[in-house]
This record gives sequence, C-alpha cells and structure tokens, in this order.
Amino acid sequence: MAVEGDEEVEAAPALPRGGRSEAMATRHNRHVPLRTCVACGKKTEKEALVRLVAPPGGGVEVDLSGKRPGRGAYVCRNGGCAVDELKKGRIDSTLRRSTTEQEWTALMSSIRVATTPK
Repeated sequence: MAVEGDEEVEAAPALPRGGRSEAMATRHNRHVPLRTCVACGKKTEKEALVRLVAPPGGGVEVDLSGKRPGRGAYVCRNGGCAVDELKKGRIDSTLRRSTTEQEWTALMSSIRVATTPK
C-alpha cells in the first residue's frame, strides 16, 4: 500500500510474468469450429459433420480427413438429413460448381457410405 496525503491507496495486483492475465494463460476455453449442414441447415461442431469438397481439378468428393484443398460443404454425419434432404442444386450453389448426373449419383452413394452409423 502507498500513502498519498492522508489516504492509503492500494496497489494494483501484479500480473504474471509476460504480462498475461490469468484468463489468457489458461487454454481450457478453446474455440470449437462450427459449420452448417447444407441439407438441414443445423449449425454444429465440425467433428459431427462430413465434408464434401470440390477439388481444383473438378468433380465433387467426400473428404473424410476434412483437410483436402478445394471449396467445402458439410452434411450431418448421422446420415438422416444428408440422404433425405440433400438437393443437387444446393450442393452446386454451395460449392460453386455444377455437377453431372454421374457425379451426383457417385457423390450420393459416397455420402451414404460415409454417414452410415457404425
């Protein structure tokens, strides 16, 4: 405590080394990425979704790693909305690419395999 005139003034608490506050020093409140399912519109954690990717070379594929290069879209991993509510036009619009009927049927069979509950 410091004394100014007749009043005692309390000193500010010292910060931990490096000048970081306690809240910044802890890492338990990590950011969880949220994505939107293109079939049902539900926002959920990225881990609960399957990524569809439009690679630079063309086509549309299922990306189970979630890291392939290209424009991405997500569908729910539980499979219900992906099979029932997914429309070709919505995928084409989201991925900014038009898909042929062959690509669409191959993509739908890949989605069924990827979203089948284990």
